[in-house]
Amino acid sequence: MTDTPKLSVCIPAYDMNGLGATYLEESFRALEIQNLTDFEVIVSDQSGNNEVFELCKAWCKRLTLHHYWNCNGKRQASANVNYALGKASGEVHKVLFQDDFILSKTVLQDIVDAFERD
Repeated sequence: MTDTPKLSVCIPAYDMNGLGATYLEESFRALEIQNLTDFEVIVSDQSGNNEVFELCKAWCKRLTLHHYWNCNGKRQASANVNYALGKASGEVHKVLFQDDFILSKTVLQDIVDAFERD
């Protein structure tokens, strides 16, 4: 991967009444098998516990993953999305909510390809 990744996957996260880390791990598993490898994962965490943080620590050797605590500002989805986007360094930014499903191994490459078309 270069210094500037092709794509940043921005995930606004929170504890989701105990389900946040479970959903997030499913996203990490789907991201790990993508055919595009030149991407980073940005997790903006508004959790009230350490579950999302601990999951990110466990996955940081498998993905280019950056965890950021975002508990000082407004605790709302739009503020969390904007915070994650502000931390992203990729040429293309993709917001992925932690409970979204990734159904294709090529989705990240498909997104990059769409932006690179004339």
